[in-house]
Amino acid sequence: MQDNKKELEKLEQEFINSFINLRKRYDLTQQEMAINTGIIRETIARIETGKTSPQIRTLIKLLEPLGYTVKIVPKEQKCAITPKKYENN
Repeated sequence: MQDNKKELEKLEQEFINSFINLRKRYDLTQQEMAINTGIIRETIARIETGKTSPQIRTLIKLLEPLGYTVKIVPKEQKCAITPKKYENN
């Protein structure tokens, strides 16, 4: 059970890091993301620091302006964020 918890924490951190890297790649601040998504900046900050776990709906709203979406993939693929243009593959 402890191994599963550690694995989930690791996956969550990888997802957070991927999201932060994407946001920065598009040169967007948390405030700009808030304006683009309608999600308050404080919530975005809490997600990025791991203080809260977002609902799937929130993840989708955060990724939409970046051209990405959430996709379920095989575990060995280890991809949590997928460009929208590939979402139907």
